[in-house]
Amino acid sequence: MSKLHHRAFGLLVIVPALFVLAACGPPATPITTEPAPTGTPEPTPTSTPTPTPTPIPYDLTVSITDADGNPIAGAEVTLAELGDDESAIQTADNVGQVSWANLPGESVSFSVTAQGYFPLEEAAAIERGPNDLTLTLERDPFGLLPSQACRPEETPLYIEDFQDGEAAGMPDITFNPAWSIEPQADSSGNMIVAARMPESGGGDPGAFSNLNGYVFENAVWRTRFMLDGRGEVSFNWRFAPEPYDVDGQEVFDSRYQIIMGTNFNTHMRRLQQPVLNIGVANGATHPQVGTWHYLEVATYEDTTQVWLDGQPVMSYTDPDIVPPGMLGLEYWYPDEVTTAYFDNISVCQLDAPFVSFPPPEEVAFVDDFNGWMDAGWEWQNENPERWSFTEDGWLEIVADNPMGDERVNTLVRPVPEGDFTVTAHLTAAPNHNFQQAALSLLQNRENYVAVLTGFCRLCLPQTGGYGFFMEAFSGGSPMQGGMFYPREETATDVYLRLVYSAADNSVTGYYATGPTDWQEATVLRNVPPFTHIALGMSNLPAPEEAPGDDLVTRVDYVIITQP
Repeated sequence: MSKLHHRAFGLLVIVPALFVLAACGPPATPITTEPAPTGTPEPTPTSTPTPTPTPIPYDLTVSITDADGNPIAGAEVTLAELGDDESAIQTADNVGQVSWANLPGESVSFSVTAQGYFPLEEAAAIERGPNDLTLTLERDPFGLLPSQACRPEETPLYIEDFQDGEAAGMPDITFNPAWSIEPQADSSGNMIVAARMPESGGGDPGAFSNLNGYVFENAVWRTRFMLDGRGEVSFNWRFAPEPYDVDGQEVFDSRYQIIMGTNFNTHMRRLQQPVLNIGVANGATHPQVGTWHYLEVATYEDTTQVWLDGQPVMSYTDPDIVPPGMLGLEYWYPDEVTTAYFDNISVCQLDAPFVSFPPPEEVAFVDDFNGWMDAGWEWQNENPERWSFTEDGWLEIVADNPMGDERVNTLVRPVPEGDFTVTAHLTAAPNHNFQQAALSLLQNRENYVAVLTGFCRLCLPQTGGYGFFMEAFSGGSPMQGGMFYPREETATDVYLRLVYSAADNSVTGYYATGPTDWQEATVLRNVPPFTHIALGMSNLPAPEEAPGDDLVTRVDYVIITQP
C-alpha cells in the first residue's frame, strides 16, 4: 500500500469519532454576536491655573525736617509722578509727614516748599513695600517763619515774604509798572516790594495793590515798610471786596484807612463812600525817612488798634463796625525819585484781644561762604595755604601757631552801628590744650571780647578739658575770669553768639549745640569800643601731645541782625 492510501485511512477513522463525541455532549447553544460595550466616557481633567500673586505696592512716607531734625509742619510736598492727580500735592501734618500708597513705580521726584525755607527738588528710588524718606530743608535767613509772623495763640492766615520773587494774591505788584519785587539794596539776599512812579510817568498818581481772595474779621496785619523821602502811604484795612447797601444807598468803598507820611502825624479814617468819609483817630508820631518801621493793625470785635515799632499809636472803637474785608497798600508818590518799600506781610487770626508781637530782628548781613565770601571781609595775617572753600559750601580754616601774639588767618569785618547780634555756626574739635575757634568783637589784641569753643584741662577738669569759654580784655587786662562752661567731647557742631547793646555798653555771650538751645554765658558791661567782628582759630601753641595736629574749623555762616 502506498503512503497515499495510509493517509486517507487515517482521516476517515478520525472523522467518525468526532461525530460520535458530538452526539454524546450537551445540546448546542446558539451563538450570538454582542455589541462591544461603549462605557461612560471619562471627563478630561481641567487644569487649575496657578494664581498670580498680587504685587506688593510701593508705599511711601516722607518726613520734612529742618537742619536739626525738627519737623516742619505745613510744608507742601509735590510728587511729580502723580501728575495732575489731586493726591500729588500733600501738606505735612503736625509731625512734618506726608504719605502715599500704591505708587506707580520705583522712581519718585519731589518738590518741597515751606514758609521761611529754601525750596527743595529731590529724586529718590524706592522699593516695594513701605518706604520712609527724610528730606531736610535749608533755612532762608530772610524768610519769615510762621512762628515769627504770629504769636503762639494766633492762627496764621496769610504770610508773604517775597523771597520767591512773587506776591501771592496781589496781582498789581506783579503786573503794574509802579510796583516791583527787588533785592533790598543794603541787605544781600532779602527780597522786598518797591512802589515808585513808573519811568513812563503819567497814569495814576499813585500805586495801589489789594490782597485778593481773603476776607479778614478778627485779625492782625503786620508788615515792615520804609519811605525814602517825602510822601504818604495808606494801609487799607477791612477793605470790602464787594459793594453793599447802607440805608438804601450802595457803598462801593468801605474800609479803615491808616495814613502815614514823613511830614505829618499818623491818622485813621473811616470810609463808607459815598455815604461817609471821616477821620476817627490820630496818632502823635510818624515814620522817619530812610528807616524801616514795623506796623501792626489789629481789629478784635469792634476795636481797631494801630501800633508802630512795638508802641501803641492810636485806637478806635466803632459803634457800627464796617464789614470784614481784605487789606490793601496805597502809595501816593510825590515825585519820580521817592520810593516806598514793603516787606514781610502777614495776617493772623485773633481769638482773643490783640497783644503786640515784637518784630523779629532784621537780618543786616549774612554770609554762608558758598564758594566765595562777601567783599566786606578782610584777612589779618593771611596764610592762603591754610584756608579754602569746601565743595559742600563751608569755609575751612586750618589753625596755625600764633605769629607772636597775633593769630594767623583771622577774618574780620567792620561792626555795624547801634545794637546788633552776630551769630556763627561752625564745626571744630579742639582736643589739645588751648586750641580754640572763636567769634570776637575786637579793637586790637588788648581790647576784645570773645566767645569760643575750646579745650583747657586746667579750666574744666570735670570734662577732661572740653568746653565753651569767654575771654574779655580791656587795656590789656582781663575784664573777668572763670568764664568756663562744660561741653561734651562729641559736641563739635556748635553755635556762637555775641549781642552788643549800645544803651549800657554791654556784650552778652551765648553758646549752643543747636540753633535754638542757646545758653547765656556772661554779660560784660563797660566794654571797650570795638571796630571789627572777627573769626579766629588757633592752636595756641602747637599741641604738645601731638605736634602738627592742627585744629580744623569749618564755618557754615555768619549772620548779623539788628532790631
